[in-house]
Amino acid sequence: MTTTEETPRLPFARANALAIAPDYEALRRRAPVSRVLTPAGDPAWLVTSYEEAKEVFYPAYKVQRDRIGSLRGWPPLRRAEFDAEVAHGSLYIGSPETVARKIARAVSTA
Repeated sequence: MTTTEETPRLPFARANALAIAPDYEALRRRAPVSRVLTPAGDPAWLVTSYEEAKEVFYPAYKVQRDRIGSLRGWPPLRRAEFDAEVAHGSLYIGSPETVARKIARAVSTA
């Protein structure tokens, strides 16, 4: 396990492919939004819950979407529109499994 002075580095060691890594589980309990290092050593954010991921992503997405929308005559993005786009549209937020299922549904209905 890393100390509080160290930035955790991905991937976290685990007993097998189906096991949750002990370091990941401890980090999830201690800090659901954490700075980590990718395997290449690049800084990144690890967000360990779906709800937290939406909360972290929304503000910057809204700024970007509203900037583009102002050029195209769109009204400002409302939170309900963002949530609907995440749930049923083209925004992919969630675990790899959640995102894979959403992509598979989109491809199978196309």
